Parts: sequence; structure tokens; C-alpha cells
Amino acid sequence: MIYKLRFALGSIASTAVTLSSGALGEGKADLARKAIAAAKAKIDAVNFVGATGYAPRLHAQAVAALHLAEGELRHHAKDADIHDATHASGLADT
Repeated sequence: MIYKLRFALGSIASTAVTLSSGALGEGKADLARKAIAAAKAKIDAVNFVGATGYAPRLHAQAVAALHLAEGELRHHAKDADIHDATHASGLADT
């Protein structure tokens, strides 16, 4: 169990470093894709570790927000996409 937790935290940390580097000069579409990638990584980490307590409800909300963000990216709503992907990421953090 400790190995899974360390793996998940390492995955989240590496995603955060990747997202923070090179943010200058990127368009909104690139930022939206990175926000989605960060949310996916965090949700995958939660899936890997397992959810208990309030986590299953928050996990479902995070997945729903992620799907909404992906749909908004496909429809070129980049500001809303970034917001929803960030929201999904925050829910996955919780």
C-alpha cells in the first residue's frame, strides 16, 4: 500500500513539474491540454491507490469534470476547458 501511495505521489509531482515548465509562449489550447493531462494523471493515481470514505464521490465528480473539459476542448471553449480541468484536478487532489 505504501508503494502505491509513493508511486501516485511521484506521478503527481512529475506531472506538476512538466506542466510548470515551458508555460511561457503557449496558447490556450496547449494550456488546456496540459491541464487535462494533469487532471488525468491525478485521477489515474487515485484509481491506482483506491478510494475510501468521501473519495468515491469526489472521484466521480473529478471524472465528470474531466470529461466536460475534454468536450469543451473539442468544441474550442478553451477558457472553460482550463477551468474545468483545473476543477477536476482539484477534486482529484482532495
